[in-house]
Amino acid sequence: PMIGSIANLGGSISTILPMLGTVIFASYYFFYGKKKNLLIITGLLFCGFVGLKRAISIYLPLTFIITFLSYHFLEKRKNILSLLASNSVIFITIMMPICFYLLVRLSPSLNQENKIWGSFDPGFTIDYMQSYETRSDYNELLGNRLEGTGHYNAWQAVQSFIQTSRYSYFQGIGPGYIESSALGGTDQALSLISLGYGVAMIGGVRIFLQIGLIGLAVYLFFHVKIFMQILRKLRTRVHKSNNDVYVFIAFVSFFVFFIDVLTYSPTMLIEPAMGFTFYFILALALKLNINKNPIIGRKLNWL
Repeated sequence: PMIGSIANLGGSISTILPMLGTVIFASYYFFYGKKKNLLIITGLLFCGFVGLKRAISIYLPLTFIITFLSYHFLEKRKNILSLLASNSVIFITIMMPICFYLLVRLSPSLNQENKIWGSFDPGFTIDYMQSYETRSDYNELLGNRLEGTGHYNAWQAVQSFIQTSRYSYFQGIGPGYIESSALGGTDQALSLISLGYGVAMIGGVRIFLQIGLIGLAVYLFFHVKIFMQILRKLRTRVHKSNNDVYVFIAFVSFFVFFIDVLTYSPTMLIEPAMGFTFYFILALALKLNINKNPIIGRKLNWL
């Protein structure tokens, strides 16, 4: 149903969409044990390969692990000893290096031959990813200044910019100043103030730069408040319900949201389809009554 509804506002959608899908289908797998959900997650992994997104090699396995740990401790309410004895831990331990191996071989930019199914050289891959995320190649051209920013040092760059300018930490440079438009072009303002790639890509950095620390704090506080409400629902329920899985999905979806906003991209901010999907999941979780008896409770099959 989402075909044709997602505009190509950047390649980050090739990472965030599989991450959110992994939360949903991994949750269904842990709750109901249907192995077809694992096949769907594997298919989502190839979405990242097609989009040539390197971050999916880290974020997708991490999303699966976070979903598993949340299920183990919140849903099953087991301890660490039972976690170490779980077959799922063995499965995850085996699959993580396999996923990394496939990513390096299938992503041209991560192997020395720069082609699909190139050689596997972890040293080359790690050096390339580090250079890409810190934009050290640009930094050298600019005299090692912070203007050549990647994801890793974007927060440091924008903090350094505000500290050495006439702008305030609390107010930022003004809303909408760095956003793309038909009149202003794409992120031209960032070039004018010597801030580049990383600042443009990370959603939280864009908020901080435009409306300052106060605006960012209010934005994050709003979502943390909802997160705590959903967590409280899971921890204070009386008995199991058919609606538990939907509330659990909403809880783990916050991991995708915070990873995206604070470290990766503006997808959750500027992509309507992804934003709608996330907030629809939250609204459904807040509305559902998970303390209904499963015999009386109505099973939902919307998602």
